[in-house]
Amino acid sequence: MELEFGSRLNLLTGDNGLGKSFLLDIAWWALTRKWPAELNNRLSSGLIARPHNAKEGQIQFSLDSKTKVLNYSSAFNRKSQAWTGKAGRPPNPGLVLYAQVDGGFSVWDPARNYWLKKGNIDVQDRPPAYVFSPLEVWDELLDEKKKPLCNGLIRDWAGWQKEKGKTFKRLCSVLNALSPSDSEKIKPGELTRISLDDARDIPTLKMKYGLSVPVLHASAGMRRIIALAC
Repeated sequence: MELEFGSRLNLLTGDNGLGKSFLLDIAWWALTRKWPAELNNRLSSGLIARPHNAKEGQIQFSLDSKTKVLNYSSAFNRKSQAWTGKAGRPPNPGLVLYAQVDGGFSVWDPARNYWLKKGNIDVQDRPPAYVFSPLEVWDELLDEKKKPLCNGLIRDWAGWQKEKGKTFKRLCSVLNALSPSDSEKIKPGELTRISLDDARDIPTLKMKYGLSVPVLHASAGMRRIIALAC
């Protein structure tokens, strides 16, 4: 199959079990060389692909760089249950953001995850990617030593809003761009507290009927948009 993608939005449709989500997993793997669930075992999706016993598994892809066409091939090693391929960092130099079906996110940031290569030796002293479970998107992402890698959506948003700086203005701009329609704009309200047992300042959304609703109580669709914006 040969497919030419549109410039902004592409939709893949079909019955259950045909591999729509798997195509996205493959795209993430091709750009980062890791499966999301390899990096965060709390995920319910993005699992490592394990080909059927009766078939040999292989992934091949190519992409155009600034100077040449890069080709890559990987085969599944059944004994080690791993995908093998030539050494070297991923050729992609840009940010890769994977919004997964369960509400989690995978983020490959070249500023933090792009390892060095000296001669023919890989220096892989950086984390291969950041993978957030749905809960970690909202609360915080910890490393193996339980140190925070990310404050989480709620704390970050509240901090940005208190500072009233460029970051909060950028968030408002992104929320406006991702709003469902001109008649249903997503606008931040005042910070609030929602429970005696939760000491955090919780962001709110200004609803078109005049009330402000804590983001934790927003609709599932709104929460997906908010998570993507942050």
